[in-house]
Amino acid sequence: MKFLYIFVVCLAVVLGAPA
Repeated sequence: MKFLYIFVVCLAVVLGAPA
């Protein structure tokens, strides 16, 4: 599932973002 991988990466970026 490429979409699943992209979703996980995007989520990790959002959680890792110093916001």
